[in-house]
Amino acid sequence: MEHNYTNVLEFIDSEIYDASALDIPKTFRCFCKCYTKTLIDLDLKFNASSYTEYFSYIIYGANIMNNIFWLVLSYTSNLKLTIFLAERSILLFTEFLLIAKNKNVNRQLLFTPNMNDVIEFVFQRTIGDLKINNNNHATITNAGLSIKAVFEQCFTDLFKKKDTSNSFDFIMAHISPSMLSLYELLGIEVNFFIRNIISKIFETDYTTEIKLYILKNILDTVLKLGNKNIEINIIIEITNNTIDALLENLNTSTSVQENIINKRFITQHFTKIVKQNT
Repeated sequence: MEHNYTNVLEFIDSEIYDASALDIPKTFRCFCKCYTKTLIDLDLKFNASSYTEYFSYIIYGANIMNNIFWLVLSYTSNLKLTIFLAERSILLFTEFLLIAKNKNVNRQLLFTPNMNDVIEFVFQRTIGDLKINNNNHATITNAGLSIKAVFEQCFTDLFKKKDTSNSFDFIMAHISPSMLSLYELLGIEVNFFIRNIISKIFETDYTTEIKLYILKNILDTVLKLGNKNIEINIIIEITNNTIDALLENLNTSTSVQENIINKRFITQHFTKIVKQNT
């Protein structure tokens, strides 16, 4: 039976809430939980299937869930509906891909579906031709895309070790609150700045634990500068200078507790440069 896309849109239109009533911190926490759950569940699902390319399936699936989540939220401001459709998209993605990769089923198909076919299938049966609404919830959406980058980088780092749970818990407890607060304080103008920090830290050869502590302490310190009403361009210059100095001086032979959890280096370097620029 042909899928009725009109009914999908009618259903979504009937579930639109008042944008001003959205609980932003709760929504951000829910996204973090949904995204990490997606990575873990897809890892278990596709690892069991022994597909050599299954890492790319995990990233594709997580990106689909991420896109559906923010599209539905920006359109409806309905968190319950957003979570439902985001989770539905992963279910459809997984089922379609597993069936398409089944050799017995594949022989009966007139063509071999590719990833674009999978993505189109999932989107049409989840949100139909839903129009993008960029006016609602831009701050939390962009904060979400940045925290997604942290989770994805962490997952990539630890993929072969199969031990991401503690790192994910650390990100949710100690990094995501600062990330959201930064965007709420400084706005979406910090997008490139924040993504650059994440990329620069995760490009190093340090352990994932050290990378996360560096990121946490940098974000916490940037937030303090923002609360002191220092101009964004000065904050960006100070932060980039500090990260470069920190990565050059970090000695991985010392313990994490002595070298990273202690914010002394970061604090002293920030203070020094703030005095030079103010």
